[in-house]
Amino acid sequence: MNTKGSVQGRFCMKSMLITVREATLADLDTILQIRLASFQGTEQWQYRYPFYHNYPEDHAISSRRRIEEYLKDETGASGHVMLAETPCSEDSEVKIPIAWAVWRMPSSHDELVSAAELQTPEVLKQFPRRDTNLAHVKAFKSACKVARETCFGSKYGNKQMFLHNISTQPDYQRRGAATALIQWGMSFAEREGVPVTLLSNSVGIHLYTQLGFKSLGSVEVRVEGDSEMLFITPMIKEPKSSS
Repeated sequence: MNTKGSVQGRFCMKSMLITVREATLADLDTILQIRLASFQGTEQWQYRYPFYHNYPEDHAISSRRRIEEYLKDETGASGHVMLAETPCSEDSEVKIPIAWAVWRMPSSHDELVSAAELQTPEVLKQFPRRDTNLAHVKAFKSACKVARETCFGSKYGNKQMFLHNISTQPDYQRRGAATALIQWGMSFAEREGVPVTLLSNSVGIHLYTQLGFKSLGSVEVRVEGDSEMLFITPMIKEPKSSS
C-alpha cells in the first residue's frame, strides 16, 4: 500500500508539540536506543529475554537487525515504521526522536519470516541469542499468532491496521508520544475504513481503552509445565464509519 502523502502529522500533547513522520534508514541507531531503553524491564521483555543484562551485545545486535529489516523493506510488508519527535528546548529547529511504532498496514498481513528472528543452529552460530529463553520466545510467538488469527484474521483478513510494536524513550513517557503515534494510525485506518488492531501488555491496556479500543479478552502465554506465564490482550477500535 502506498502511504506517501499521508505519513506525517503534528500533535499538540500536554504542552509538548509532537511531530510524527515516516522513519528512514538514517534513524536506525536512534530507534535502536529507544527500543533498548524502553522495553527492558517490561513483563514481556523479562519473559522472553531474561538474560539481556548478561549478554547486552547479543540483545542489541538482534534488535538492530530486526529494525533494519523493517526500514529496508520498501514494500512495508514486514512493518511500516513511524517516528515521533519533539522540538529541542534550546533550538526548536532541532527535533528529538522520542518514540517509534511499527504498523502492519492494510493489505500487508501475510505471515512473513523475519531473517532477524530466525533461530536455526546456523543463524545462532553467527548471531548467538544467549539473552533469550528460547522456549518462552516460541510460546509468546505462538500465542500472538493464535490471538491474531482468532480475534482479527478470521473476520478482517488483511483489511485491518495492526499495531505491531510501539515504545517511548523513558524520559518522555506519559507525555503523549505514544498517543500521537497511535492517533496517526487511527486516522489512517479511518480514511481506509478499516479497524485498528493490537495485542496489549498489561501496561498498555489503560491507554488503549482511553483511546477507544475494546478488549477482546486475554490469551495466556505459558510453556507447558512452566509456572511462569503472562497474558496478552487483543484489542480493537472499529472505524467510525462502521458504527
